[in-house]
Amino acid sequence: MKKHSRVVFFMAASLAGFIGQMAAFGQTTNASYTLQSIITIKAGKFKTNLTYSATAVFLSNSNCFLNIDDLVLSGTYTLSKNGKQATLNPDISADESTVISFIESKIPEITPTVKTIKFSKITRLSEGAPSTKTKATVTARGKYTESGSSKAKGYSFKAVAEEWTGSGAL
Repeated sequence: MKKHSRVVFFMAASLAGFIGQMAAFGQTTNASYTLQSIITIKAGKFKTNLTYSATAVFLSNSNCFLNIDDLVLSGTYTLSKNGKQATLNPDISADESTVISFIESKIPEITPTVKTIKFSKITRLSEGAPSTKTKATVTARGKYTESGSSKAKGYSFKAVAEEWTGSGAL
């Protein structure tokens, strides 16, 4: 009987894990947008302005993703009571390394660290969708060192997403 109860427990645990995973696969896309993104990186004598087309995806489980070139930022979103504003909350642990890698790929002379990452609120929602005039901003601040120097200096990273077009409501 002892072996049989272990098999039953194993099967029950496996089934529970499988059912838990199914919920993650069942998420649907509430909204998907294409947009224009302008990224500015300022680090001492280095200043870079980059323009990319980007996508923003909002899922039914309140997760969201902003894909700009090879920079993929993730987080969650919540809507205000009146539905006119969405608050984006970054996934700091995932986004830190992504921002660092992105900055290093654009300015290889520096080695950055991230102190803060912030997402702005998305305003001007009309029936749950951002207007084309909506701007979402991702900012990061931290320190960097230049090649051959041990002195850390401050830098700023700013990505502004605008000109939203797409479908769906948050």
